[in-house]
Amino acid sequence: MAFNNIKQELKKVIWPTGKQTAQKTLAVIALVLLVSLIVIVFDFILVKGNDLAIDTATGGKVTEYKTEMQQKSDILNEMKAYTTDAEWQQYNSIAYYMTVEGLQSALDELKNKAASGIPATGTEEGINPATTAE
Repeated sequence: MAFNNIKQELKKVIWPTGKQTAQKTLAVIALVLLVSLIVIVFDFILVKGNDLAIDTATGGKVTEYKTEMQQKSDILNEMKAYTTDAEWQQYNSIAYYMTVEGLQSALDELKNKAASGIPATGTEEGINPATTAE
């Protein structure tokens, strides 16, 4: 008996056409994209504002630190081509304690050794954290 009532009620439902369904689906997708764009813009503005506030409060030290870390990361990524995984891990573990110049010097030594055919050992004096710490 209950199923008959359900069938009768479902017959009264006015189902949307395929065109209406497509239009409403596109409207939902457009709205989601619009809200996503708004969130991305606000996120960008808030992150930049936060960076500016922190940079102003620290006298630019945060920007200097980020720049230095990016430079070290770039140098370490380039070192991968000239070292084994174990040697690269050694460089990576001490890079924080090295200056950018010291790390670049170690990379230059690796490049010179590679150009002359001498294999890198990962124990060059140039990568000793005690001699290259900032």
